Amino acid sequence: GGERTFPAAWNEMMDAVDKGDSAKYDIDEILNPRGWALMNFIMDARTGLGRFKEFRISNYQLMME
Repeated sequence: GGERTFPAAWNEMMDAVDKGDSAKYDIDEILNPRGWALMNFIMDARTGLGRFKEFRISNYQLMME
C-alpha cells in the first residue's frame, strides 16, 4: 500500500492524487482551483488544456522538471 511505500511527508500529495483520480471536487475547487487541485487540472490530459499552444512547457516537461 501507499502508506508503507511513500514517505509520510507525501500524504497531502497522495490525498490530492486520490481526489483528482476520483474527481471528487466541490464547486469552489472547480471554479477557484488552488494548490494541488490547480496542479491536477493543469496536468490531467482529460482537461484538454494541451490543445492551447500558449503553454511554454509540455505536461511531460513539467513533470520531469
